[in-house]
Amino acid sequence: MTELTMMRGKKVIVTGPSGAGKTTFSAGLARAWGVPHIEVDALHHLHDGHTQQGTQRLREAVGQLIAANPGGWIFDGTNDRVMDILCDEADTLVWLQMPFCIAYSRLVRRTFRRMASREMLWGTHRERWRSLLTWNSPLGWGLILWRGHHRKTRGRIRRAKPGLRVVILRNPREVSRFLAEASGPT
Repeated sequence: MTELTMMRGKKVIVTGPSGAGKTTFSAGLARAWGVPHIEVDALHHLHDGHTQQGTQRLREAVGQLIAANPGGWIFDGTNDRVMDILCDEADTLVWLQMPFCIAYSRLVRRTFRRMASREMLWGTHRERWRSLLTWNSPLGWGLILWRGHHRKTRGRIRRAKPGLRVVILRNPREVSRFLAEASGPT
């Protein structure tokens, strides 16, 4: 029996460091299962999650989306401000635990693509060339937050509610196999 067939429901949190493939994986899984994909980063930026008031709006928005989708959902992200709500409501946490060289190379490619195309992110900002060589950029965050993400995720798993299914996918082959099975008959 595979990890996918052992999953009981369709309320899933997908987590992983920057560049792990959370959004791509989550969108594919949501499409396969016919449930909404909700990107926590988009909600964070929409609700100004950097402020205390914004954090409250972010938490309310997550709660409303959960309530509005009782048949299931796929949330992706690592935002500490809402992970407690998501872990309480989810039946499954999928951790994309890619090797650093894979995740960081993806992050570099994505960052350069977004900068070159001037892609608007979440309707609020663009990644800028001038921030490229600072710590306040996706590439800087990718380096700074790598170990912390793993430490936080392991702690989150240890503290999770009883019954939360944890699936760890460690390489692109495992991710592809999981998505292929998800696309089959359920």
